[in-house]
Amino acid sequence: MPDGVSARGQMFRIVDGERRWRAMTKRGAVESCAAIVCSMDEANAMAAMVATDDKAQLTDAELSRGVQQMLAVGVGPEEVDKAARLKRGTARRVAKVAREGTEQTSIDQLLAAEELSGRDPEGAEAVLAAGAEDWERIARARWDAIAKAAKVAALREACEAAGVPLADTAGEANEDGRSYRACAYADRVAEVFAEQPDGTVGWICEESWGGPEVRFYGPAPEGSGDDPEEVARRAEDERVKKLMADALASRSAWLQAQIIERDNFWLDMMPIVEAHRKIFGTSPDPYDYGTGRWLEEQGMADRLVETGHIVRAFISLGYDPLWSGYVDGEPRPSRSAESWLALGDAMGSLGYRPAPDEEELIGMVNAAIEKFSEKKEEEDDE
Repeated sequence: MPDGVSARGQMFRIVDGERRWRAMTKRGAVESCAAIVCSMDEANAMAAMVATDDKAQLTDAELSRGVQQMLAVGVGPEEVDKAARLKRGTARRVAKVAREGTEQTSIDQLLAAEELSGRDPEGAEAVLAAGAEDWERIARARWDAIAKAAKVAALREACEAAGVPLADTAGEANEDGRSYRACAYADRVAEVFAEQPDGTVGWICEESWGGPEVRFYGPAPEGSGDDPEEVARRAEDERVKKLMADALASRSAWLQAQIIERDNFWLDMMPIVEAHRKIFGTSPDPYDYGTGRWLEEQGMADRLVETGHIVRAFISLGYDPLWSGYVDGEPRPSRSAESWLALGDAMGSLGYRPAPDEEELIGMVNAAIEKFSEKKEEEDDE
């Protein structure tokens, strides 16, 4: 079957049969090829080129390039949708963000950028600039940030409407060891605040395990510092903090020993980097300030180049897994709880064996994640 081509001066553009042409050239030099010269303008030539190709075999980049070229030469968005067999309105959305440099960008990536552009122009640019492996993670993170900001704004508006005095920091709100209750729903802020004693102060915690929430801090009862239950709670709080500090010290000492003892440290420690990629979706940045500081503390400042990726992954994954100091005495999982456990698993695969106290802490972290995940599910069902 002869190829279809359109003339451009002394040159010809293939509008039907490009894959046949490629197959022929792969077999060796091609001196001549049967072709039918089609008389059509630029726009119709581009439409024919995309419409007649086998859509099941087009790569994402090829389809996107064809769609953008059709739009560039004046084919109407509706005609582009039909020619490329796209959902109605797709080409019009692509046209809003397509530009020089996006020819190899997939249509899905272009649509993700267009969807963000109205709410987060900088985020849209970040999605367009990202590689094929990263743009979905970036888009998801930007939408998460938008949702978080919207929830914080809604909670703040609800507090203002209910007359809740808001503190700027947790420390300012939690003076004198005040007790508190949390509320994560804007439509329930007024109801919860009305149940609190006089003198209650609110603070919006943006980094809570289940997302932003208002924490209501009420006055501490007189003499509460001498109450046996309060004394026991504070003692347990200090114990939990010590467990986390001891676990960090133990893990750091182990990593330091690996740097010294392993000849192929960078390759051997790749499970830690893989854990970082799985949790955060990116490779660790070895030149982050915290990496150099950790190495300096270990007396290994000159080992940055060979160990930086591993150390950065170790630091990012290993932040404290629990938040303590709650009035009910129950520690909550921090945002690093799951990454802390993942680091322990990766280290375990490399021979690390946690001490009994760290084993206890691991059990506490798993229990906290399970308990407060269940609580969030119950709240979501209400």
